[in-house]
Amino acid sequence: MPAVVARLGNGWFEYGLVERAYAREDPDGFRRMVQRWGHTAVEKKRYTASSYLAGTLGRLSSMGLVAYHPGKGSGRWRYNPDISFWATVPAGPWSERTTWEERFHDATGDTYVADEECKRYVPGA
Repeated sequence: MPAVVARLGNGWFEYGLVERAYAREDPDGFRRMVQRWGHTAVEKKRYTASSYLAGTLGRLSSMGLVAYHPGKGSGRWRYNPDISFWATVPAGPWSERTTWEERFHDATGDTYVADEECKRYVPGA
């Protein structure tokens, strides 16, 4: 996961961008996670592949391998008022952050429902 965050570049990245990068890097592993735990893009659930990956990032943060900052979800993640942002260590300024909405221009309810970028990487979405 630290390498996935590093490949995103400099700055802070909203959780969904990290998840997408991981899913693209290890599609078989991510597919297995979605099969086991589900994903909100497929069906609303309390514990999902996203929960697992975010927890993993949290543990890595506590070991000093990635940096964490709380933020507000955007785009397809806006249902989550408290979302994580991730950066390489040492992290740069919080002003240098990228959200899902900024990256994919996904700001409306219509695109949330039919989020094509999410469908590209979440099996079954």
